[in-house]
Amino acid sequence: MINDIQFALKELQTTDMSASLFFLLREQREEIKYSVLRTRIVNEIAMEFKDIFIETLEKICHEPDLEFMEYEPLFMAVNSVIETIPIDMIPYCREIIAEMDAPYLLDYPVKIDEDFIHKLWAYGVKLSDGNNSYYYFRKYWRRNVLQSGGRLRFFFDKGTFSRLESDVFSFDGKIDSIVLGSNMLILQKNLFEQIFRYLEHYKKIADDILESLRQSDMIYGFQELAGACESDFRKMKKLAGISNNIDLSALSFDDLRDVARDFRLELKFDERTRKIFIEKKQEVWTFLKLIGDDLLKSPLTRNKYEAQYKKRYR
Repeated sequence: MINDIQFALKELQTTDMSASLFFLLREQREEIKYSVLRTRIVNEIAMEFKDIFIETLEKICHEPDLEFMEYEPLFMAVNSVIETIPIDMIPYCREIIAEMDAPYLLDYPVKIDEDFIHKLWAYGVKLSDGNNSYYYFRKYWRRNVLQSGGRLRFFFDKGTFSRLESDVFSFDGKIDSIVLGSNMLILQKNLFEQIFRYLEHYKKIADDILESLRQSDMIYGFQELAGACESDFRKMKKLAGISNNIDLSALSFDDLRDVARDFRLELKFDERTRKIFIEKKQEVWTFLKLIGDDLLKSPLTRNKYEAQYKKRYR
């Protein structure tokens, strides 16, 4: 991955790549819908967006002991680790990039009104020389738009305040995620997840996992489990992580019981009914850690560990 970043950086520094700015608008009716709008920007602004990208890539290249890892929902982001994920696995991403690649089919913003600002969700920048293209995304906040025509909205020039005649958009020069080839580099995990609506994505996965657990008929107090998970984003992310790494159909009552006993988990296993009892909210996390294979024993020291993030040894 670092070679791809260095190649992109060199190309940006040595070729005449142009920058295009796009707004991402989001509507939520029966289902989420994204709209991509193109913009007209002068060359000076385009160069600033390009410089932001170059500075970000330079910072990545100069980060000591940098590591790359596959995106893991529950991994706590740290500066020395960049998570990556194929763009085909990101909700809506492939469609958004396809629209950015065909700007002649897109509309321009017509009116900066309350409806537009309410839907404005993020922005994307595409850099291209006609052969290679790179993209980056940043979450956008309505507070960064200052509309003209409102009361007590002025600009300052040469010691004088005058009424604001045009709408003002402010950009902070930060990047949340970068597309290089077929992969996304995640720089600001929480904002990346907001841009691409991972809450809804995780909820769908969580619902599927919960349905599998319900059908297993192994849990007494399933509604307690389902209710706790459906109202907690972290638990939904945990279920998504379990979905990526664990084959639930391979988990037996006996295996789960034996691990729970070995680690002295406060979960009740009823031998007669072959059910795991979940009757309290605090038991939900304990159960998720159990089926998530978070409880490990070192073959070297025989010490026991709880590990929410694990990298499979191949």
